[in-house]
Amino acid sequence: MITKGIVEKIIDTYTAKVRLPVYDGMPIGTISVPTDDLSSATVCTISGAQPNLRVGDVVFVGFEDNDRGKPIILGCLYSPESENSVADLTVSSLNVLVNTHLAEDTHIGDVTPQEISNLRFLKDNIQVQIDDLANSISASGSGTITEIQRNGVTIATEGVANILVPTKLTDLLNDGSFVQDANYVHTDNNFTDALKEKLEDLEPGGEPNVIEVIKINSMALPVDTSDKSVNIPIATTSALGVVLSSTGENMISVDGSDGTMEINSLNCNKLVQTEGDELLLECGNRNGGWD
Repeated sequence: MITKGIVEKIIDTYTAKVRLPVYDGMPIGTISVPTDDLSSATVCTISGAQPNLRVGDVVFVGFEDNDRGKPIILGCLYSPESENSVADLTVSSLNVLVNTHLAEDTHIGDVTPQEISNLRFLKDNIQVQIDDLANSISASGSGTITEIQRNGVTIATEGVANILVPTKLTDLLNDGSFVQDANYVHTDNNFTDALKEKLEDLEPGGEPNVIEVIKINSMALPVDTSDKSVNIPIATTSALGVVLSSTGENMISVDGSDGTMEINSLNCNKLVQTEGDELLLECGNRNGGWD
């Protein structure tokens, strides 16, 4: 049995409380079933579609196994108020055979509303070109195409002209928005063999060999952040550093072969005698003896 009902309460997307006047009475009557006591009806819809029922909609109701306690909403009657209602629909493919109006925020898969709009203009542009061609043939009076051009370039003057209709971006001619090298040949290995071998020698997670800190006697030297350089100072009486070699009197010279240091010559003026100590100097006389 199929009867008409009135939607009185929306429970969720696919379930609603429906009043069946022949069984439940009208809500304004003295004998009627309260809304909360009405049976919950399941909405029957196609896979992937989300119905957009509203309170007050008139629907057709059937019953599973002819059980009044298992009502099923089979469809909704036309209502001017619901003429522009919106429903969500998820399907694997869509084929619309009649004229229809899509809302501005309509998406079809990954196709945006703007791209959907562009499809309409694409169709119009192609039709305009076809109409222009037909008018050109009609105006010539002969009905014979003597030449076919594409973007101002003649592609055929007789016989059959094969016009490629682009179906993907790679079919389009280069419009100057990217660099094109006619001599470029793509391969799976665009590295030179030397670079490839160098990459293969790198260990996973390897880091470049970079000195991060320089120390003198375990004391780190400051790093200049502007150019990442380290200045090693000249040694002083209180700080470690670089020692300069000299050949002068009372100076220390450094052997460049092994880095050892020695005093060149010592002036007596540099000798220091501690109080209580005796300083003996050995000096030769002019006879070659010692005093």
